[in-house]
Amino acid sequence: MAETAVKEVMTDKERKIMRTFGEVIPKLTEGEKDYLLGLGEGMRVSISKTATGQNTAPAAVQINQSL
Repeated sequence: MAETAVKEVMTDKERKIMRTFGEVIPKLTEGEKDYLLGLGEGMRVSISKTATGQNTAPAAVQINQSL
């Protein structure tokens, strides 16, 4: 199994992001948690595609280009 390298040290901004989400997440509704999870997973896919050089254009643009 290939594993991605984990950054050993977080920046101040990354720590602030983690603290903020650590405070907010327990207060969210299940729907808000689902939305946030979907947002994060979408960002991960987008970053992964960018890193591998795949097309990152939205699906609607890709469909229009093929017409």
